[in-house]
Amino acid sequence: MDSKAVVVSGQLNADLDAQVTQAKFMGDGQTVFAKELNRALQGITRFNVDAGATGDLSSPELSFGSDLDKQINSAISKRVRAKQDEFEQKLQSRLNAQLQEYAGDYAEELQQLARMEGSLDDKLSALKDLASSELEDFKAQQEREAKEKLDAEKAAAEQKARDEAEARKKELRDQAKDKLKNLF
Repeated sequence: MDSKAVVVSGQLNADLDAQVTQAKFMGDGQTVFAKELNRALQGITRFNVDAGATGDLSSPELSFGSDLDKQINSAISKRVRAKQDEFEQKLQSRLNAQLQEYAGDYAEELQQLARMEGSLDDKLSALKDLASSELEDFKAQQEREAKEKLDAEKAAAEQKARDEAEARKKELRDQAKDKLKNLF
């Protein structure tokens, strides 16, 4: 324990810090909660306590605190997790026993299927990824082929327009020559 108290002009200012070590909690709980709380408390062997007094010496204000509540909370959480794990293990054992009972002659095949399930999920996922990739490649190929076809059609249309324009020019030249011949 470490404490300090000062009185100045009738005003008290006191602090007390204590560390409890080798603590042992005992109790006789009758309910499930009380028994579990006792088990949780048995894991706590040390905690801190702090107290203070301030104000008028004849009627000071007292304060009291401890980290015991945090430790109890942590200990109870651990007990709850342990009980949950224990319950899940018992439930899994019962389910496995019932599965064995219902499976009968097919128990070994069912176990093999259960082991293969993860592998099948992995393979199915890989196949989905491959199919998605192939679909993207196919889509890109179709887009490329459509663009090439469009470019070819555009080039052919431009060439046809140039050819028609050239033919029209030639026709107009020929007509102009014929008219000029007729004039002379």
